[in-house]
Amino acid sequence: MEIWRDIKGYEGYYQASNLGRLRGVNRTIRYKDGHYQSKKEKIMSPAITKWGYKMFFLHKNGVGKSFKLSRLIALTFIPNPENKPEVNHMDGNKLNDVVDNLEWVTASENQKHAYRLGLKCTKGEKHPRVKLNEFQVRVIRKTDGLYQRELAEIFKVTRSAICHIRINNNWKHLK
Repeated sequence: MEIWRDIKGYEGYYQASNLGRLRGVNRTIRYKDGHYQSKKEKIMSPAITKWGYKMFFLHKNGVGKSFKLSRLIALTFIPNPENKPEVNHMDGNKLNDVVDNLEWVTASENQKHAYRLGLKCTKGEKHPRVKLNEFQVRVIRKTDGLYQRELAEIFKVTRSAICHIRINNNWKHLK
């Protein structure tokens, strides 16, 4: 059963649902130029951020502010007695903003959860910004007689990247 509650700070303007939806409520808006406009209750459609979260822009008294839907649902429905700063999607699906799928967490707890679910992997070829593969890294480590500048040009990376590979700061899991 869907339950609607006012969003704190936006009472009389917006409501959140335990099923992960948002609506604007019936209200009359007064604009800066003095004219009024009636708004009817309406389920709102989210924007999706480049990171994959549902995002809404809420307006009150001529001021707009953006919010992740997951945060609005958590603020409205989930107590936060330890004052944890982040909202976690327990199933790892950023689009599943049903209240039963959300929890308050610390930044550390959120990161650990992401690693446990395999949502984050920063090692080697699975890293999202990787430019080299394991074979190339092994070649860089075994190549003598070339300057870092030359290797950087060959592999189309920075000299700093070559340096960090050679001194084992990066790609530590490769022996």
